[in-house]
Amino acid sequence: QHHSSIAEFYPEGTVVTSGFSKWSSLGGWRLGYGLFPLELSELRLAVTGASSHTHTCAAAPIQHAVTELLAQHDEVDAYIKHCSRILHSVAEYTHKELTAVGVDVAMPDGTFYMVPDFGYLRKQLARHGIRTAIEMEAVILEEANVAMMSCYPSMLRPEDEFTFRLCFVNFDGAVAYTASQSVGLDRPLPSSFVEEYCGDMVASVKAITNWCKKVGKLI
Repeated sequence: QHHSSIAEFYPEGTVVTSGFSKWSSLGGWRLGYGLFPLELSELRLAVTGASSHTHTCAAAPIQHAVTELLAQHDEVDAYIKHCSRILHSVAEYTHKELTAVGVDVAMPDGTFYMVPDFGYLRKQLARHGIRTAIEMEAVILEEANVAMMSCYPSMLRPEDEFTFRLCFVNFDGAVAYTASQSVGLDRPLPSSFVEEYCGDMVASVKAITNWCKKVGKLI
């Protein structure tokens, strides 16, 4: 999706940083970069000097992979579009299912995770012996076989808040990608795509919502 960088409006004072694992959907391939304007040359030297104390260079396999990636722009562009629309479809499905049972969660724009708030179950959770998100994290793993990460303390949320980082990537990406290719970028993914090709994620979401329904019945 097109976006405007602040560098377009203030190029002489902006450092643009990014990484291939993010913009090219290469999860786990940690190779980042920073674009410094000439006006910030001294800052660039200071940053590279400081970084030399923490690392020497990116792993050789990653350097070779990125070299190939940059030489195949059209193929990479198509790959990014397929990955983006697959994740968007999974996000829509997850968001729809969670909000349907009362979970407060925002629909993400460009990430592979969302932050659901289960605060609407606070009283029922207390009757279940659960008073913090960390406690719920352990219980839902044990009872529903779903792993979520509490936003306290990792994301600096309040200790008494029932918010979690929920990644919606529990599916075979190769299978989903091949299916998206067969549809073609000139056509939208069918409404049945997620249930048909992202079954493990569908099962995970249903496990969460069923657990919420069970807890919600506690009086």
